[in-house]
Amino acid sequence: MTVFVLVTGDSDYTPLVRRLREFGKWAVGVGTEATASRRLASVCSEYKFWGTLVAEVDPAARPAVAAAFDIAAAEQLLVRAFEDTARTTLTASAIKSKMVALDSAFDERNYGCLSFRDFLDRFPDRVRRAGNSGSDITLELVRERDRAQGPQAGR
Repeated sequence: MTVFVLVTGDSDYTPLVRRLREFGKWAVGVGTEATASRRLASVCSEYKFWGTLVAEVDPAARPAVAAAFDIAAAEQLLVRAFEDTARTTLTASAIKSKMVALDSAFDERNYGCLSFRDFLDRFPDRVRRAGNSGSDITLELVRERDRAQGPQAGR
């Protein structure tokens, strides 16, 4: 697979990225959250934020990066990923893939998490471990009505 990396947040590159994707290329955008065009990020295969990449090599930067991202928006994306599928349980890898498909800029490291499982652990009232599927875990969404009834609801 051929990968193209564009270090820009400029929406003028959107047609180029669309064309690359039409030809089956993987297009990764890199930019800052403050200046990245949502339009450009939405057409990229993945969109990475510069601060998150810096935090990978400089752990001292992680708190500042995590503070820049809205965890409530990430929770909404997590719920939407579940709701957009017809299944009641999904593997963690399937959920992450769906989240990236819905928002190419999603990266658990944006929220200060070192792994997707760490990210999921931040939402114990939204997702519940349902079992295993090989080396992956299966999850189910905790519905609003179950959340209102308490931790034993839905079990």
